[in-house]
Amino acid sequence: MKLRLTLAALAAASAAFALDPLEKADACSTQLSPELVPAEGYFPIGVLGDHRFRLLPFAGLNLCETSHCCYEFKDGKPCAYRKAGNGKGLFFFNVWAAHTVYNSSETKHYGTIKRPVSDSGREYGRQMIRYFDPATRQYVLDAAAATVDSVMKQGDRGSVFIWGIDNEWEPPLDYSEEAVTAFRAFLEKAYGGDLSKLNRAWGETYKAFADAQPPKVAEYTLKPGAWLDWRRFQEEAYADFIRDYFKAIQERDPDHRAVVTKSTQCTIEMQSVVRNRALNHEILADRTRDLSKGWYGIDQYGHGDRNTYEMNYLYHCILPNDPAERKFRYGVFSGEANNHAGPGWQFAQSYWRLPSNGYKGGNFFVLGYFGAKNDYSTFGLTAPDGVRRSRFHYLTRYAAMIHRSEPFWAKAEPAAGVPRIAMLMPQRDILLANDTGVSRWDYSTNNRLSVYSHLRNAGYWVDVIPYGKLNPAFLKQYGALFLVGAEHLSPKECADIEAFVQAGGKLYSDMRAGSFDEHHLEARGLEKVLGLRHKGVYTGIEVSPDDVWYNTEYGNVIRGDGKILYETTTGKLLNAEDLFHNAKAAQVVGNDYGKGKSFWFTTRLGALRPESVEPMVVSNFFGGWLKRGGVKPAYAHSTAGGDRLRVEQPQMTADGNLAIAVAGATRFALPAGTLTVALPAAAKFTHAFWAPAESALLEKVAFTRTADGAAFALPEVKTAGILYCFTTPEPLLGIAVLNPRHAAKSDPATPELVPGETVKVKVQLANPGTTELAAGAVTLRAPADWKAEPAKFDTAALKPGELREFTFQITIPESSAHFRPNFVYPLVAEFTAGGARTGVIHQSVGMRLDPKKFDHLLSDNATDGRFPRDFAIRTGAEYIYNFPEELPDGQYVKDPSSNKTPGRSGNGLTDGLDWWSRRVTFAMPEAEVVFDLKSAYEVTAVNLRKGAPAFPNGIEVEVSEDGKSFRTVAKAPKPDWDEGGWTMVKTEPAKGRYVLVRIKYPTAKGGYLDELEIYGRPLK
Repeated sequence: MKLRLTLAALAAASAAFALDPLEKADACSTQLSPELVPAEGYFPIGVLGDHRFRLLPFAGLNLCETSHCCYEFKDGKPCAYRKAGNGKGLFFFNVWAAHTVYNSSETKHYGTIKRPVSDSGREYGRQMIRYFDPATRQYVLDAAAATVDSVMKQGDRGSVFIWGIDNEWEPPLDYSEEAVTAFRAFLEKAYGGDLSKLNRAWGETYKAFADAQPPKVAEYTLKPGAWLDWRRFQEEAYADFIRDYFKAIQERDPDHRAVVTKSTQCTIEMQSVVRNRALNHEILADRTRDLSKGWYGIDQYGHGDRNTYEMNYLYHCILPNDPAERKFRYGVFSGEANNHAGPGWQFAQSYWRLPSNGYKGGNFFVLGYFGAKNDYSTFGLTAPDGVRRSRFHYLTRYAAMIHRSEPFWAKAEPAAGVPRIAMLMPQRDILLANDTGVSRWDYSTNNRLSVYSHLRNAGYWVDVIPYGKLNPAFLKQYGALFLVGAEHLSPKECADIEAFVQAGGKLYSDMRAGSFDEHHLEARGLEKVLGLRHKGVYTGIEVSPDDVWYNTEYGNVIRGDGKILYETTTGKLLNAEDLFHNAKAAQVVGNDYGKGKSFWFTTRLGALRPESVEPMVVSNFFGGWLKRGGVKPAYAHSTAGGDRLRVEQPQMTADGNLAIAVAGATRFALPAGTLTVALPAAAKFTHAFWAPAESALLEKVAFTRTADGAAFALPEVKTAGILYCFTTPEPLLGIAVLNPRHAAKSDPATPELVPGETVKVKVQLANPGTTELAAGAVTLRAPADWKAEPAKFDTAALKPGELREFTFQITIPESSAHFRPNFVYPLVAEFTAGGARTGVIHQSVGMRLDPKKFDHLLSDNATDGRFPRDFAIRTGAEYIYNFPEELPDGQYVKDPSSNKTPGRSGNGLTDGLDWWSRRVTFAMPEAEVVFDLKSAYEVTAVNLRKGAPAFPNGIEVEVSEDGKSFRTVAKAPKPDWDEGGWTMVKTEPAKGRYVLVRIKYPTAKGGYLDELEIYGRPLK
C-alpha cells in the first residue's frame, strides 16, 4: 500500500504536540510577558530568515524581520496581507510602500508616479520615487498607511515591536524640475536673500536666485560651494519626507510604536557612495528623533574597529545635542548585521563591543539554510551544507550575555566623568573627498578610521561626533577634540571649538582646519586658535612631491602625504629640530589658547603610516602628542599591547551598576594580566565578575582601587567578555553542561548531547551587589520531554560578592518531535524571589543524532526559511531528462521556464522555490527525470512542488542501482497538493543510486513543475 504524507500533514502532526514553553521568546528573557509584551528593559535581538520562529527562541533570540509590500494599493484594491505572527516572537516589521510601484508607475487614484531625475536627465525607476511631486509623495504615505491598517486588521497588532520602511531605501539626488525649483527657494532662505554672497560662494554672476543651477555629481570638486548647498538641500528634503513617512505609519498604529529606516553604513564615510545618495545621518536622526522614539536604524556589516567607529557615530547622531535631555532611551537598531563571512572569534570580538557604543538591539543577517546561494551563503549563520557556523553559536551566547542582565543593557549609557576624546565626522569634507581608486567602498585618503584605530591602540576612548555636538554643553565631556580633514566649519562651529579650547580643551587638527564655512566661503575660522595663518596647499614638483615624514625614536619612519604651507602668529613649531635635519619633515605647531592648547599637523593625520616598523609606532606617535597635551589614556593591560586589546567605555545605569566590555583586536588571545581602567567616581562597586564569550559561566575577579579607577586581575581572554561591577544585588546567573562527550562541529564550546543520555548541568548564582541578595529559588528548564532534576534549589540570602553553584541532572529522551540535526536546544536557568522571575541565563546545546534513523533530502535542492530542510545530505546529485534527442513536433522542455527558447540552461527542479522564474515547462503529456545521487541510498520518498497550471495528475517513481535496470517503487495516480503546493509520495523500501520520476499531465499540452526532491537514508 502506498503511504503518503504531505508537508501540510507533517505540520499537522507537529501541531499535535503542545507548544513547548521554551519555543516562545519569553523563555530566555525577563523582559517579555507570556503574551510577548515588552517591558521597559526589553533588548530586541534576533535573526532574519526564521519568520515562524522554529529555531530562534531555542537559541535565546526573540526577534525576526518581516515585511509587506501592498502591490494592490496602486490598483485601488485592499492589501492582500496575511497574518505573520504566531505568538512565538516579535517582528521588526518593514512597510515597503515605495516598492509598491516597483513594476509599474501607473496608479488608479494618484495618476502616474513620477520618478527622480539624474543629472543627465534620465529618470530612475523601480522603488525610486519623486517625493518633490505632491501626488507621488502622498501616494507613498497612503500606501504605507494602508499596510499598517491591514496588519492591524489581520490580527498582528501584538506581533510588532518596531516598524521599518523599504529596504535600504537611500534615493539618488533628484534633478527634476520640482526639485530644482524648491532648491532655488532653499538658497534664497539659506543666504538670507544675499545674492552676492551666493555668487561669491559659487563663483557665479547670477542675476537672481531663480537663475541658480545645481551642479552635477561629477562637478563636486569643480563647484564645491554649489555642491555643498545642493547636497544640504537634498539631505534636508529626504529627511523631511522620511519624517512624513514615519508619521504615516505611526499614526495608523494604535500603539504609536517607533519607526526607523534601514539605512546603510555606506552613507557614513564611503565618499563614492555618499555623494550619490541623498542621505545625511545626522539630519535624518535629528528630524525623526521623536517618531523613532530615540532609535536609529542601520544595516551594518563589518567587524572590529570599523563597527565600533560607525556605531558610535550613529549613536551620537541620535543622541540629542543637549546632553541633559533624556526623553527616550537612545540607541541604534541594526536592521541587518554580520561580520561578513568572518569567523566566530571575529564575531565575538566585534559584537561584544557594540553595546558599549550605542547598540541597543536588532537583527543579524541571516540564518541561512541548506543549499543557500549568494548573500544567504556568504552571510548565513548556517553554511550551505546545513551546518551552523561558529558565529551562530557565538550569537546564542551573545543573547545569553544580554539576557543575563537585560534591563541593564537596555538602559545603560556611557559613564559620565571618565576620560574620553571626541573626533568630528566632517560630513561636508567627506562629500568633497576624492576617490582613492581602491574600491567604491573605500574611505578617503585622510582616513579617520585609521586615526580612530591608532587612538584606540594608544588606550583612549573615542567618541565620533557629528557637527551638532560641537556645542559647549556636549564638548565639555571631552578632554580633547580631533579634527581630521575638517576644512569646512560654520562660524558657530568654529566659535564653539574656540570656546572649548579656551575653557581648557585640547585641539588636534590637520590640514586647513576651519578654513572655509559651510558654503565653501573662505572663513579662516580657527586660525586664531591654531596660532597660525594658512598659506595654501603645497602641490609639489616632479622631483619633490608632497611626501613627508615624522621623526620617532626609530628615525623618520612615519610617512605622510600632503602638506599645508603656513606662517605662525602666536603658535610655535614644536618639532623644529626635525625640520632642521630633514627638509621633508612634517611639522607640528602648538599654541596655548586660554586654558587649553592646540596642536596642528601640517599633513593628513589619516594618511600616516609606518615604514619598516610596526603600526604601534604610529599609534604611540598619537599617544605621545596627547600626553604632551596632558591627555592621559583610559586603560592599559600588563601583558597585552594596545594593538591587541580593546576596552570599551564603561556603561552605567542610574542605580550605579557598571559593566566593561573587553575584547581582543587580533586572532590571538589576550594573556592573563592586570587590566587598569579609569572609572567614574560614582562607581561604588565592591565586587567584580567576569563572563567570557566562550561560555555562559561567571568567574569572580580580584581588583584593587587606583587613584582614578581600578586594576582588575583579568584571566585569559580568548576573544571577548564582560566585567560586571554592580552595586545593586542583581542576580547574575551562569550555566554549563559538565564534561560533555561531544561538541558542535564548528564550535568546541557548544555541547552536543546524545538521545537517551543523562548529563549534569552546573548553575551559578552570584550577587554582584554591595548589599544582600534576598532568598529565592534556582530552577533549570529544558524542553518539555526532557527531564530535569531536582525541580529546584531553594537559596538562602546571598552576601555581597557571594557565588554559589548548584548541580542539576538532565535526561534526554531517546526520541523527540523536536530532534533535528544542526539544531539547538536551550537549557534555561532561572532565579525567582518573592514570586518574581528576576534572573535568567541559557545555554544552547546541540544533539548528536543517528542519520540512519531519519529521512534526509538527497537531491541537494536549495531550500529557504519558508520550507526548511533540516535533514539533508549533500550528495552532489544531478539530474537529466530521459527524452529522445528528437521530440515530436510541438513538444519541448524549458529549464527554467524563463528561457526564451526550448532547452535546458539551468537546474529549475533543484535550485530553489521560485514558481515563476525558476520553474520548468514540460510541453508534453509525460516527462521523465532521472536523478543520479552519486552513491547508493535507501530511497524513501519524492516530494514535488507544482509550478502553475496545468499541474501533474500522475506520478510514478522507479529506482535503480546501476542506472540501467529500474523497478517501480511508487505510484500516485491522483496527487493531492497541500497549501504550500507540495505533494509527497512515499516509496517502497528501495536501495539505489538512480531515481526516475515520471510526471504525467492531463493533456498533451503538458504543464509546469517548480521543484523535485528525493528523500532517503544512508545505507545501514
